[in-house]
Amino acid sequence: MLHLTRYKFPSLEPTSILQVPKHFLQERFRRDILHRAVVYEADADRQGTASTKRRSEINCSGKKLYRQKGTGYARVGDASSPIRKGGAVAHGPKPRDFSTKLQSQVYDMAMRVALSYRFVKDDLMVLEDLVDIPVGQSRVLQEIILQHQLGHPYGRSLFVLHDEFFQPRNAKQNNFLKTASTQGKHMQLCSVSEFQVRDALKYGKLFIDSKAMSVLLEKHTRRPSLFAPSTTSTATTYPSASTVANGSQ
Repeated sequence: MLHLTRYKFPSLEPTSILQVPKHFLQERFRRDILHRAVVYEADADRQGTASTKRRSEINCSGKKLYRQKGTGYARVGDASSPIRKGGAVAHGPKPRDFSTKLQSQVYDMAMRVALSYRFVKDDLMVLEDLVDIPVGQSRVLQEIILQHQLGHPYGRSLFVLHDEFFQPRNAKQNNFLKTASTQGKHMQLCSVSEFQVRDALKYGKLFIDSKAMSVLLEKHTRRPSLFAPSTTSTATTYPSASTVANGSQ
């Protein structure tokens, strides 16, 4: 088992230690696997809506413009010829599906490799489930960004949150979601269902809440999540900062 520290937001104080399988965050770096996954995601995002008209789709007469001989001009056909103004497009694009296929085991491994790479680089932090800041204290978020170098010019941070955070009822009550949406230069929000391998690679810091990490663990290891509540707790609790301060007096 691998010990993973869980932090409280926005103070970023350690609160507990979680246990995860070693292979989930200690995969060997595989550039080829990451490349295959990123290309697979990029292909799936291509719209493929580019469309041009072919000769049969041009609204014009099919009559030959000039007679074949005797005019001194080059030989011509009808007005839909691709070499004429307003004519068709030769070999032009048509709507198509650019998506490719990738084995699910390969994609799962790519996600584990990406998370392992960020974990080794100390750019991955697991947060408690309730990610929020006090109402009316938006300045607190900016101070945290500057203090911990979470945003520009050090690279934007990505917060991967559980899908329930983005439900309309919860989104209205969560001040963090409202404030973070105005800090696009420093941070980006993402639901765990939309989280991709390239998202894990391109941001400066990666913050994942406990429930989102539980979903990733269960989805990309094909095993029951260790973050789920159980009778035997796997978390070691840290004392809070206020408790330590009171004890030292």
